[in-house]
Amino acid sequence: MVSCALWGNGYARIYRDNLHRPIRLQLLHPLKVEPIVDTQTDTLYYRLDNGEIIPNDEIIHVNNLSTNGCKGKSPIGMQTKVISLNMMSVQS
Repeated sequence: MVSCALWGNGYARIYRDNLHRPIRLQLLHPLKVEPIVDTQTDTLYYRLDNGEIIPNDEIIHVNNLSTNGCKGKSPIGMQTKVISLNMMSVQS
């Protein structure tokens, strides 16, 4: 939730045992994960900063407000834009 509140996205990788039962979660830094959609199959994947591609069913993704449905927007970044737009309108 902290990652979602700060960066707009929270990610955890699901590790499973031989019977496909979840055994642990690994939190992933939001700046090291990029959601990607395969346009041919309309399937969601996640690319890590090391180049590894992870299927959607192996990731828990909690996202904030999104304009594309895949990646959340950072609340801090959105507020920064609002403040800068307000400052520009006051200066005009």
